[in-house]
Amino acid sequence: MSTFQPHQPLHFTAGLTLLQRVAAWLGWVAASGLLLWRQRAQAPGTPRLAAAAPLLAANLIVPLLFGGDEVVTCFIVAIFTSMIANLKVLGWVLNRGCLRRPLTPAQFLAVYALPIIPAEEQAAEREAAASQAKARRKGRTHETYSAGIHFWRFVRKLVLLAGVVWVLATYRLPPIPQLLVQTLSMYLVLSISCDGLAALVSTALRLPISPHFDSPYGCTSVADFWNRSCVYNPIMEGRLVHRPGEPGPAFSRARRMVAVLASFLVSGLVHEGLYWYYTGRFTPHLLWLWHFVLWGLIIVGENVGRRALRDAGIVVPLWAATALTLTLLHAMVGLFWFPPLNQAGIMQLGTANLYSGWQGAKAAALRAWGA
Repeated sequence: MSTFQPHQPLHFTAGLTLLQRVAAWLGWVAASGLLLWRQRAQAPGTPRLAAAAPLLAANLIVPLLFGGDEVVTCFIVAIFTSMIANLKVLGWVLNRGCLRRPLTPAQFLAVYALPIIPAEEQAAEREAAASQAKARRKGRTHETYSAGIHFWRFVRKLVLLAGVVWVLATYRLPPIPQLLVQTLSMYLVLSISCDGLAALVSTALRLPISPHFDSPYGCTSVADFWNRSCVYNPIMEGRLVHRPGEPGPAFSRARRMVAVLASFLVSGLVHEGLYWYYTGRFTPHLLWLWHFVLWGLIIVGENVGRRALRDAGIVVPLWAATALTLTLLHAMVGLFWFPPLNQAGIMQLGTANLYSGWQGAKAAALRAWGA
């Protein structure tokens, strides 16, 4: 697959330095979060949508402030604000998700702006989903951690990420080790920010936070790996706006299949948007869209296969299930996820950004120590 030079024609800096643009982004996030909190008494549905529409639109524009060599910053802003924050706001519009909980202004702002989910809300969402299923799913390995454990996870992964970045920046690895290390680096980058922010919010705001990643390297099925969706519940309930106490449709395997496939279709479209923010184009051959669509089909097939094995009295050992799941995961990201990133030079530039940032932090620490 040939490489290309990413170019986002809508990127603009407004004549500001990177630091000034980051400050502007943070200021907007704080202001928009507090404005949304003041609208919390609005009725779900159209009234909330009218109040949130300008905010949703502005959140889609903010990542365009970043581009060029600012690949890590661009993706952080796009993921935090255009993707996660907007999905939470849409959940609030539909009377779903974590922003509908009774939160203090500071808690509301933190949950809106950061990639965190309050632990109690996660449990409530699972209970709502389980009411549509014949049997309750197995719970998460850990619903929440103490602030100390969140912080320890953050430090441990930060040290591991430093080693991974050093390996990627220093060595040219064969394809399979490269795939394994790149996959680990992606997990660490996403997980580190969530763990660190969870520790901060848990301590400062007394709000228990559910871990963003729940032992992904120990999952025993594809369904275990993909366990969150903002599309699944509305389809299973047969309505967009959640109305507590109103009866929903009877359980249907066909409805559940549609809900699963729709969830992954939406996820694929959202991630194509993330790629567009930095490159100015969608992934070649819409590989990221197909990545998620195929995961939906795989989960449907997995459910059928597991049911057939169960009916036949065949029990797959946990170690074998984990090995098969992780093999499939790495095969999928190797075929669909990393080629667009490598083609645009995003992994290389991201590694360089992290490596230079790490070197700068180390130099600053040494200067401070010497002083």
